[in-house]
Amino acid sequence: GAWILALNAHAYGDEVSRAQAVDILCGYAERYRSYRPADGRARKPGRATFQSLDEAVWLLPLVRAYDLLRDRIDTERCQRIERDLLRPAADHIRCQRFESIHNIECWHNAALAAVGLCLDDAELVHTALDGEFGFLHQLEEGVRADGLWWEGSLSYHYYATAALLTTTQVAEPVRSSLIECPRLQRM
Repeated sequence: GAWILALNAHAYGDEVSRAQAVDILCGYAERYRSYRPADGRARKPGRATFQSLDEAVWLLPLVRAYDLLRDRIDTERCQRIERDLLRPAADHIRCQRFESIHNIECWHNAALAAVGLCLDDAELVHTALDGEFGFLHQLEEGVRADGLWWEGSLSYHYYATAALLTTTQVAEPVRSSLIECPRLQRM
């Protein structure tokens, strides 16, 4: 998708890939607000996806693609992507939070941190990293003394770990110490 195209554009100066990535981002920006939340079967629905978990995972590579290419996108399209895709997608995820210790909340936090850092939104970054159910709280309450995720399943353990590590990657420019959290290291 957009992320792979953005990487090709960035690494190899591939203008075709850059244009395709920007077209994908602008296409989503054009349509995102018209997407209706998934029907009542999803406990926490997505807009572009079935549930908010998928929405967070879907949004992360789009934010990364935009962040990588935005210096080479005209101002009007940057504003459109930020205003009509990134901001409303983050707002939707924020409204769908579980407000609990949960592997899905870890993915919500990763997406919110990515958008917050990309848009220089300190409140969003605070919510994702330091908020009541943010990254640090997830580690403190969700990781048992033995280093396993509280949900008791290795699949949930590794899924939560992937989300937490993703958060450390996106937050690295402003909070490089997150990767050193002892509970994350135990995981």
